Amino acid sequence: MKSFCLKYLLPTWLFAMAGTTQAQLVNGNFETGDLTGWTLFNTVGSNTPYGVEQGGTAVARAVQFDTANTGVPSYSAEFEVGETAGIVRGGLGQGAGIYQYVPLDAGQLDISVDIAVTSSGDNADAGTFELLLDGTLVASDAFGGISVSQILHSTLSYSGTVAAGTHQIAIDMRRGYGMGYGNTPCQFLDNVVLTGTAVPEPATALFPGLAALAVGIRRKLANGQPPARSFINFHKGWN
Repeated sequence: MKSFCLKYLLPTWLFAMAGTTQAQLVNGNFETGDLTGWTLFNTVGSNTPYGVEQGGTAVARAVQFDTANTGVPSYSAEFEVGETAGIVRGGLGQGAGIYQYVPLDAGQLDISVDIAVTSSGDNADAGTFELLLDGTLVASDAFGGISVSQILHSTLSYSGTVAAGTHQIAIDMRRGYGMGYGNTPCQFLDNVVLTGTAVPEPATALFPGLAALAVGIRRKLANGQPPARSFINFHKGWN
């Protein structure tokens, strides 16, 4: 059993480690089937005679939807945003969004996000999407009105330079009308991708050696030879 584990699982484990070291957004394509890695927030507007304008969403989940307009559905983040308190005035309004923090190098940062909306009925506002970097608006798209069963697609994109450090990437969606499950337009996000020189490359310096070690051990086992003593001692607790 030990030989089988070393022969087949060790190389897979080492190469899997190499694939998880890149500093990048967690679950940027929502393929976990949920919002893992992201933090949900509601927006808050100004104080009006009717109270403080607040936003929210009736839905916050991952579903199969063709957000990227490729003809093939994939997991996307779905929302139904809108005003929840205060006066409903139309326009940009309030809503909800998601964010997460990511470590970046100094350099060029490119961000792209696939977005889409659909509605079960006619509506004057399908939603406004905003892309924010460290709380600063860097891209937006207002879909405007939408007809029953219509699907609209677009992309948020940004290109600029950033300093080295941890940065917040956020997307918020707003509607100047009330929100309610099944009665208002749905907003979708997918493929939140970071590229450019500011995105650290995988830490590959160590992995050629680890990969060679894995291949060498596999060959020794295939030839009936034991692996190096130091490796056996390191893994002597395996069953």
